[in-house]
Formats: sequence, C-alpha cells, structure tokens
Amino acid sequence: MPCKCTVAGCKSGYDSHVTPASVSFHKFPTDQGVLAQWLQQMSREPTYQPGKQTRVCSLHFLESDFVTESQDTNARRKRKKSGYTHEPVILSNRRLKREAVPTQFGDVGGAKASQAKLKSKCKSTSTSPTKSNSTIKKSAKKCKKVKPLPLRRRQPNAITESVFQEHMELFNASSIDKFGDLVQKFEDRRKSSKPAGFATLLTDSSFNIMQISVGPPPSVQNSIVVSRQLEVTVYRGPERLLPSEYQHIVPADELLNSVEQLNGLMTFVKSHD
Repeated sequence: MPCKCTVAGCKSGYDSHVTPASVSFHKFPTDQGVLAQWLQQMSREPTYQPGKQTRVCSLHFLESDFVTESQDTNARRKRKKSGYTHEPVILSNRRLKREAVPTQFGDVGGAKASQAKLKSKCKSTSTSPTKSNSTIKKSAKKCKKVKPLPLRRRQPNAITESVFQEHMELFNASSIDKFGDLVQKFEDRRKSSKPAGFATLLTDSSFNIMQISVGPPPSVQNSIVVSRQLEVTVYRGPERLLPSEYQHIVPADELLNSVEQLNGLMTFVKSHD
C-alpha cells in the first residue's frame, strides 16, 4: 500500500501530487516522550493514537535528523562488494534518528500551493500595465474573500402547519402505549366507524374482538386477542394464524401501537371469510 503523509496540508504520497523519489516515509516513534513531542509539533491532541500505516514524510525533518550512511560489518558481503579489499562499504539506506522530531511545516508537500497561486494571480492583476483600471478593479474583486449571504429564515406556512396539526391530532388519538389506552380509544373510535359484525369482550388478561356469525346458531368465525402486554394473536375459527400472515399490519415481534392497526386486523379477518 503506498504511503501517504499524515501531516495536515501535506500531499506527499497522494496521486494528485508528484512526490520526489528521494522523499521517505517514517513511522511514529514508540518512545512516549518523543511521541509527545511529535504530536505537539504537529498540533495533534495528546490522546491521538497513530495507526500502523500512519506515516510522516521526510520533508518535515531537518537533514541532521537522518543517518544517511553507515559501515557494513558483514565481512563476507564486504568482500563481495569491494573486491576483497578492506575498504568499508557505504550503505545507501537512510534512517531517521530515534530522538528526531518533525519541525518543518512550512510550504512543503504542496500544502500552500493553492494559496500561492491565488496570491500570484491577485498580484499580477493589480500590477499589469496593459489592462485598464476598470478591468483591474473587476479582477481584484474576484480575489477578495466572498462573504456568505445571510440565511433567510423561512416564514411558516399556515396551511402546512394546519395540516401537520391535524395529522398530529389523529396520531395522538390513535396511538397507544398501554392496555388501558387501547380499550378506551377503541371504544371511542368504534362509535364513529368500525367494521360491522364484531363484538368485544374485556377480561382480566386480554381484550377480545370477535367476528360473529348470526347463524343460527350464532358462532365466532374469527377473533383477535390482545394481551395486557399488547401482544396480538389472530384466530380463524379455532386455528391460530401465523404472525407472518398479518405482518403487513402488525410487524412480527412487535407490539400493537395504534387503534388503526386493530381496525386493519378486523378488516383483514373479515376479508378472509
């Protein structure tokens, strides 16, 4: 995986920036004291935790921070490289000193390229002798920082608020979160509208809605049982239906939460006579 410099504004290692081959990338130190100095120099929080792939490029260090040459002490490799002479072999690897701390955070890695380009453009438009005064003024205005327009506060729409209020009233009138609300709101709702042919029965443990067949003799065709925990069970005759058969009304593993769901179940069982 190609290394990228983690210093804010530095583009070393990024595809959008040409990084010289001489630039090297270095891991954060494991010594906590040196690490604290790195974080302070980079304006990072003391609690910042660098990852395994987090790197800082060599552009942020002084040349004196590196060990650029060392002697090869391997006698066999020395003889092979130097032709059996006793001259030391210079290694080409470049190593960062353990106590080194990044201190170079100026215009490196392309961090200020866009700012320099803007300044150059503004300077050239203000000093060019070939342009008229009106053209220079227009160009100078473009270089100035554009202030954001103030946000306009949207005026409330009376019609929208009215419709929203009506929806909230309907929602509050229909929603339930306990067994007592269910019985009271269902009785209030069925005074105005409810599927015909149903009777209700309230017990200590449940609220039962039964579809009655007149007969003779009268009998219960379908029924809906709501427990005090608002759990729903639907029966077709004596047969208990699977929750998946009516999950489009009351999702499986969910409790009843509105009178509208109960009315939907009544319509569902009636349509499957």
